[in-house]
Amino acid sequence: MTTGLAQTSRANLSSRRALARPAILALAALMAACAAVPTDPAPADLTEVKFSDGGAAPDASLEDIAWFEGLWRGEVFGDRVDHRVMAPEGTQMPGLVRLYTDGDTSVYELSAFMEVGRTLTYRNRHFGADLRAFQAADDYVDRPLVEIRDGIVYFDGITFASDGPDRAVVSFVLTADDGSQEKHVVHYDRIGD
Repeated sequence: MTTGLAQTSRANLSSRRALARPAILALAALMAACAAVPTDPAPADLTEVKFSDGGAAPDASLEDIAWFEGLWRGEVFGDRVDHRVMAPEGTQMPGLVRLYTDGDTSVYELSAFMEVGRTLTYRNRHFGADLRAFQAADDYVDRPLVEIRDGIVYFDGITFASDGPDRAVVSFVLTADDGSQEKHVVHYDRIGD
């Protein structure tokens, strides 16, 4: 009786293997086909910051950054920051950043997205609460365009990324006197037009 049971079990096992082979082959073929289908590229990192390599900047116009027009509120350095960007007019789209420290204005940044030739640059100057300039009278920070991709505008050391119709992410790198760099990220909500 043991011999008959063993033969029956071996026969069942053999027939199960025979039935399983086509299923395994079909599964393997399906997995191979799925692996061959290209997938969507990973979403862009909204906080990535790029730097100019000194090469030619890509063609662009104010239309590429016009989505950033409006009044935005976020937080940086542990304090509130407001960023007002006016509508494009001619070749410029001016803005004003107001940084608060302990509930009072501590820094102003006067800025403009500007068309220069066939590309863009982001220029700004910084002032204390008393409106004394941080830079010399004829000096400003100039950040040429590096790349535009998927609703993200990369200037040299600062990135403006759309995160939906009423959200934006601005990431920038500050360089200290000793050459060390630190990235800061501001998550903005649109609070007005």
